[in-house]
Amino acid sequence: MKKGFTAIETLLTLGIIAITAGMSVPMYQNYQIRSDLDLAVAQTLHNLASAQLKSQSGEEDGQWGVSIEDGTVFTGENYVTRDDDFDDTIALPIGISVFGITEVMYSRIDGIPSPAGEVIIEAENGERRIITISEDGIADNTDPIDPCAAAFTMNNGRITVAEKSDVSFKVLGSHVTYGNNGPEIQMHLSVSIDGGTTWEPLFGFKDVDGGEQYTIENVAANSTILLRAEGRRGWLFKKVTTSGDGSGRIKMLQNKHADPDTTIFRTPVKLKTFMKKVIKSRKVSIKSKQILSLIEIQDIDGSEDYQDAAILITLEKPASQGICGASSDDDDEMES
Repeated sequence: MKKGFTAIETLLTLGIIAITAGMSVPMYQNYQIRSDLDLAVAQTLHNLASAQLKSQSGEEDGQWGVSIEDGTVFTGENYVTRDDDFDDTIALPIGISVFGITEVMYSRIDGIPSPAGEVIIEAENGERRIITISEDGIADNTDPIDPCAAAFTMNNGRITVAEKSDVSFKVLGSHVTYGNNGPEIQMHLSVSIDGGTTWEPLFGFKDVDGGEQYTIENVAANSTILLRAEGRRGWLFKKVTTSGDGSGRIKMLQNKHADPDTTIFRTPVKLKTFMKKVIKSRKVSIKSKQILSLIEIQDIDGSEDYQDAAILITLEKPASQGICGASSDDDDEMES
């Protein structure tokens, strides 16, 4: 005589199936979300490379760009005024959001991007990837980024935050003299978070040597940040330079950017100790949420070393949100 299932056994079996299904569905959803995120990154990298190549080759006798949110490679001065007959569009997967740089143009022949900076691609579960577009146009994606990192763009030394941020400044080191082996020139720093309209002294506007830290909390989205340096030695010497002023005396560099390519940087053993922490194999080595500011206070004449001061700028989501803590990094700033 064959024995059938009892009611209790049937209910137990159905319960196990329900639990297994309940566990499997979220796992599949997370897998799908992560796959869509990886696909969005791959599509964006492809589009950026395609637009740069088209600009360099002079295709359609014009410059090319990418609307990252729309997944469109286009030709024209910008996306709004483009010639849509030449659009090449591959839409990003549903649920993907883009922050930071959302449109990039590449110049004809040399393929230089405008702007350079970071593209933040976010999935609906909050997981993010970052694509860094260097000043030479090379786009490189990283591993999943720090969830506390704030999205920003950088163009010609001007930093624009894409979301409310805590912005921290840390002096890695500073040393500059008046002439070879001459008296020390004092270095004073200021910051503007409104594109240069108003300025706030950093570190009490005292001479900086290294180790000084300061944080500006809750900087509003779309604020433009500039850094100003003043070198002074009594009445003998006074020079002022600002990031984004076109003088080239303040370099704003991100992770994996090439060094300034001066004689000093080509001979790494001559780098000052504080510079060796952030320059490795002729490239910048910091975190994706950071910017390295290298300052040359004197006029550019071919002898500059960009070691008069090195400032590490960190952009994080506000500590007031209770998740992140601005300026949480100390000596572990550098990427591996």
